[in-house]
Amino acid sequence: MDPGDWLEDPRMETIGRTGSLASTAPVAASRQHRLQSAALVLLLAGVGLFLWPSNDVLPLALGVSVIVAGALPALVLARWPASTRVLAVAVAVAVVPAGLLAVGRATGSGTARYRNHDGGVYVTRAAATDILDGKNPYTDRFDRALPPSWQRVQGADGRTSPNPVIEHYPYLPAAALVQVPFVAASRLFGVDWDPRMLAWALLLAAALALARRPEPVAARAAAIISLGNAFTVLYLAWGTNDAQVAALVLLACLLARRRPALAGAALALAVSGKFLVLVAVPPLLYVETTAYGLRAALRRWWSFPATLLATIVPFLVARPAALFEDTVAFNLGLTKVKMPPSGIGLPIAAPGLFAGPVLAAVTVLGAMAALVLPLALVRRRPTLLAVPPATAVGLWFLLWPARTFQATYLTLLLGLVAPVWLLVGSKADRAGAAAEPGATGGMVGDAKPDSVAPRPAAVPAT
Repeated sequence: MDPGDWLEDPRMETIGRTGSLASTAPVAASRQHRLQSAALVLLLAGVGLFLWPSNDVLPLALGVSVIVAGALPALVLARWPASTRVLAVAVAVAVVPAGLLAVGRATGSGTARYRNHDGGVYVTRAAATDILDGKNPYTDRFDRALPPSWQRVQGADGRTSPNPVIEHYPYLPAAALVQVPFVAASRLFGVDWDPRMLAWALLLAAALALARRPEPVAARAAAIISLGNAFTVLYLAWGTNDAQVAALVLLACLLARRRPALAGAALALAVSGKFLVLVAVPPLLYVETTAYGLRAALRRWWSFPATLLATIVPFLVARPAALFEDTVAFNLGLTKVKMPPSGIGLPIAAPGLFAGPVLAAVTVLGAMAALVLPLALVRRRPTLLAVPPATAVGLWFLLWPARTFQATYLTLLLGLVAPVWLLVGSKADRAGAAAEPGATGGMVGDAKPDSVAPRPAAVPAT
């Protein structure tokens, strides 16, 4: 059964342009009981993980995230009054802890390794500085940018090896280029720019974009709270770019109806930070083609390839081999100096089983699932809101067999799942195709709904 069918309230009235329910009828009692039961089960599961006897931060973060991203949103959806004041509380819950902890990490005591991530903070800032100084970050070394505690990294076997990011900048150029204006401004004022500040600003933007959705207040609040899970707080504060990439994908899908050019640029920035996010492109193209036709959809998203090309081509012309080695070969584990096996992937969890031909077969099957499953999910629910969760499913199967699938990547996956609460909690999303323009789906006042039924003829873009 579709979760939307399970949770849909037949008495819910159409949502107007103000984003509030036209009817104040309470949630059906049976739905309340189901949501409350789900919240209780998730709460118990989260507490169990939280209390799991382990020295690793992963069970703790999973436990808190199950409570924050699962139990609490379910309870909000079941019981919270339809007051817009709850949205301000939800945004604060999602954004403030990450910001406070980020400032604490950046300015506090402790080892530099604990406070700042190597790639997301040190190397990204150094790469932006290189570009500002007219240098090519793909031919530079970053040993001077990294503190002694980041000069070596440890694998799952306990052995240490030189940190490969000393020789490789592993992100596409836009990931550094977007930081250049801030680095330049920081020079002007004599302060150090921290890339986490941009990540935090994008998280805030994504939370506010969710708050402006036209779905019921409780559904919007649930999605926002889910976005601020424990992984987002911990790893945005540390400086990984996973929360930033998740926020950019969400913004791309939330802005697409009214500002497709801005949405395309946001998706290009997301791919620049994690090129595996290309998994989002097939389901996104399917939804847009269903709504507008292929030609119109490609015209609407022109800024996505244009941004990627405009930022990549100069470095490709300068040193094509260096760009390919740092961004493609390194991330696929094909360079001479590479990250040692570590993390939570299958090769680490069961190294005796997932190795050689077995691992190769699982990797191929995972890549196929990453392409097929997101498309299958959005075919069932052809809406832009379904694209981020479908992408998360595809990324899971793509990352699970990886030799360096880190717990930090769960930040990206959980962030992308947040719009599920909009899909579950809103009748407007299911009825988008039949709604009046601007009444349901999309940002308030959009000319097109988010959810559309397949149609033989293209719909003119507006």
